[in-house]
Amino acid sequence: MKNPLNQNLRKKLHQLLENKGYKSFGDVLLNFLYSYHRYLKFKEIKGYKLKNKDLAELYDKFLSSYFSRVDVHKKGDIIEALVAYCFINGYLSFKDLDKLLKTDNFLEKLIKTCLEKLINE
Repeated sequence: MKNPLNQNLRKKLHQLLENKGYKSFGDVLLNFLYSYHRYLKFKEIKGYKLKNKDLAELYDKFLSSYFSRVDVHKKGDIIEALVAYCFINGYLSFKDLDKLLKTDNFLEKLIKTCLEKLINE
């Protein structure tokens, strides 16, 4: 028997992917956050671009049970859409992000936080 919680989350994630705006906004947001994290940690002033490979690793760790046969690009899209949705809908405040940005493994903590928020929606 399938877990209804997993089914609900899968449905929400599919809905996020249908809106290209979430993927686009999430791409920009994640790159900004990662660049700022690097500044806080190493005092590097540089704009970073997260690779789909990096986002795919996050997907594999947290979301692989929700979809099948997903390529690296689509995995990145799912992560980007998830973060954008949570930010736009107020599930992540600037204060929340500031706390996360100052931690190690902030991207993992960010995705975990987003998933918890989406599950509890």
